Amino acid sequence: MDLRICKCVWRDTLYRKNDNGDVVGLSDKDRKKLLESIPNKITDTIGIVADVNLLYENELQYIEIIVDKYPSLISYHGKYFYRSGSTMRTITGKELDKAILKSQGRTWDGMPIPKLQVTDLRKEAIDLFKEKALRRHRLTEEETRVDDTI
Repeated sequence: MDLRICKCVWRDTLYRKNDNGDVVGLSDKDRKKLLESIPNKITDTIGIVADVNLLYENELQYIEIIVDKYPSLISYHGKYFYRSGSTMRTITGKELDKAILKSQGRTWDGMPIPKLQVTDLRKEAIDLFKEKALRRHRLTEEETRVDDTI
């Protein structure tokens, strides 16, 4: 969730600014309630911490919400969404796995496979891997000269 989403969803209620950006102001009752409820709602809904500040302009009160960019995916009510153009899509399954890995700067082929032993691999598969790794310059000739006795 980025700041633009917060502004779109909560602009009139939380910010108390109109569409032109002019401060409309908050009542003291609204201010107290919102300063307590907004941080909790954000944390409960999407599991992040946002800074919620009370600001003044021409003696009128309004609320600023600052949401830092997060390096990982953020869920909304336990679901993950992807923005594509002007639409939001739910991502699940393999798409979600790929998105999580991408947010961590990783790919599926860099992930360890638990309990995999060298004896589980065929010699032909290892040789093919070395051949392709050399062709694509992912490994040097020296790096492929390891003992791969199965």
